[in-house]
Amino acid sequence: DAAACTRWLSQLQLTNLNLAQGALRKQLDELNRCPLRGNDRLQILETLRETVSLVQTDIARKLFGKKLPFLDEEFTLLIGVSSLWHSMLNGYLRCLQMAEAGDKQLAKQTALLCQRSLLYCSLQLEEFSHAGCEPDPGSWQQLHAIYAYVETLNLQTEVVRDKHYLSAMAVSCRTLYAKTLLMHRARLTGLTRSQWHIAERWLGMWGDALSIEPRCSMSKDDAPPLAVDLGGTLALQSIRHARDADSMRYLAMVPL
Repeated sequence: DAAACTRWLSQLQLTNLNLAQGALRKQLDELNRCPLRGNDRLQILETLRETVSLVQTDIARKLFGKKLPFLDEEFTLLIGVSSLWHSMLNGYLRCLQMAEAGDKQLAKQTALLCQRSLLYCSLQLEEFSHAGCEPDPGSWQQLHAIYAYVETLNLQTEVVRDKHYLSAMAVSCRTLYAKTLLMHRARLTGLTRSQWHIAERWLGMWGDALSIEPRCSMSKDDAPPLAVDLGGTLALQSIRHARDADSMRYLAMVPL
């Protein structure tokens, strides 16, 4: 339970970040395999978040500004960071599955579970963007699938406050999803980590200007919208690559 998790974290040695990261991932993977009451699972994940974030931030900092291609040990660091984010994502996805299967306590937390799932999927993608590498198609597909699921629940504009996200900023799934797409589209390779966080914070604060719609319209001389396929494996695309499908969504650039 969460109390046992807190005791374990108090004994976790953070002097060697790589060992700490490995221990966190091992225990998370065990947690994700273990049958457990839904609320206990959620509380354990919430308890782990701060330590996971601290470890991940310190390790990922070593990759900022590194020249490409990475040395073997640098690429190993990148995969390690990405893998731990993925383990956190799997934990929250399992909670979502339990809520969908009828867990009444978790069903009350659906908005939070959607936000956390989208967040950890986006963090996994962003680590590759930070490093100047292209995320794999499967990660994009998972991000789009989570947002498509959020849409089916009509929770895309539900605001969730997150004390571990950009100085406790309240954020909706729509804003988080759009921010992830736009940060990748902007190709901000070369910025410092603090400059990257400033750009992320701006986009988080401009949530009212970010819309994701199933249709789009353009006037002459307007900045054209960008397109994304919720059923695809690609990031944001020029509108000329959009196809006629119910899964297409459009980000209007004029308000932004």
